[in-house]
Amino acid sequence: MRGRWRAEARKREGGRRGAIVDSIKSDLAPGARVAMKEEIRRAVAFAVLAPQDGNRDCEIYSYERDRRSKFSGNSNDFLDYDAGARVTRFGPDLYHYGLWHYVSLTVGEESFSGYDHGSKCHFEGVVKGMTVQLYDHGEGRYFDYGAS
Repeated sequence: MRGRWRAEARKREGGRRGAIVDSIKSDLAPGARVAMKEEIRRAVAFAVLAPQDGNRDCEIYSYERDRRSKFSGNSNDFLDYDAGARVTRFGPDLYHYGLWHYVSLTVGEESFSGYDHGSKCHFEGVVKGMTVQLYDHGEGRYFDYGAS
C-alpha cells in the first residue's frame, strides 16, 4: 500500500512540475528577447560614473522612468538604496547581491560594454560627462541615466 501511495504522489507531483516548466517555456519562445532589469542598468550607470577610490553619495536619474535612485560608494563597492542591495566588483565582474547574479563590465575612457548574466544579454554604452547612454541588446533600445 505504501509503495502505491508514493508512486501516485510522485506522479501527481511530476505532473505539476511538468506543467510549471511547460508554462515557463511557453513564456520564452525561441528567439524571444529578455531585457535587463532596471536595477542592473542603474548599477552599471553608477559603476561607470563613480570614482574608483573614496566614496560618493549621488542620485542616478533614469530618464526612461523619470525617477531618481540614491547610491553610495565607489565603482568597486556600492549600495543601491532603492534596490536595498550591495553591489561589489570581483575582477571584471560586478555582483548584485539583491538579484544574486553577476554582470561582466569593461569600462574604457568614454565607453563601456558588458554582459548581464541574469538576463543573458549584452549591453554597451557611452559616457558623456555625468551622463550614461546604455544600449540593452536584449530589449533592443537605449536607456539614458544621469548622475547628480
